[in-house]
Amino acid sequence: VLKIPGAKKVIYKAKTPDELYEQSVSNVNQFEKFLPKLRAMSPSKTAIKTFYFEGADGFKQAMYYRFKDLKDSVDDGFFAKNDGLPSVVEEIFDKWNKDREKIHLTITGVTPEHPSTRKYVEKYKSFYTKVDIAPAEDYSSDISIEVTKEFLRIMDGHDLKGIIIENPRVVSTLRQIFQLAKYKYKEGNKI
Repeated sequence: VLKIPGAKKVIYKAKTPDELYEQSVSNVNQFEKFLPKLRAMSPSKTAIKTFYFEGADGFKQAMYYRFKDLKDSVDDGFFAKNDGLPSVVEEIFDKWNKDREKIHLTITGVTPEHPSTRKYVEKYKSFYTKVDIAPAEDYSSDISIEVTKEFLRIMDGHDLKGIIIENPRVVSTLRQIFQLAKYKYKEGNKI
């Protein structure tokens, strides 16, 4: 409808079908001009989403990120040695390991040969039956890198920082890298 100007009363007049069509085409053309910008602002399913966590609360949030989504799944990882971690990190790990068992989240991967690692694995023997020990000269990290079915988690317990990266291609690539490392150590130093 069109509003007729100048009348004392508000008067409306119906547009013709041709006018309506022309207006619709004009609207579509305007939308098409802005569509690339709108697409750029809208994240795709394959976009890389990155989240940064800091401090004790942030560290805990990163450890429990999408935790329920990991039920009945397997996490592959390069796990850090536990040497000199703050007590708050050990408390978070203790709770996380107990909660992990409840949702049947299995851990596989590689961890460095180190007394702190042996002590930790002994404490959670039933949790870490599928983690292999790498000689310290091959792998001696203080940072853990873990790939879940949904995302990648990088954790620095010493500085209470974590990064989550969500992207199916990143997850697939890192899982393949972990499989290569596990293959190298599967015959060797089992925990």
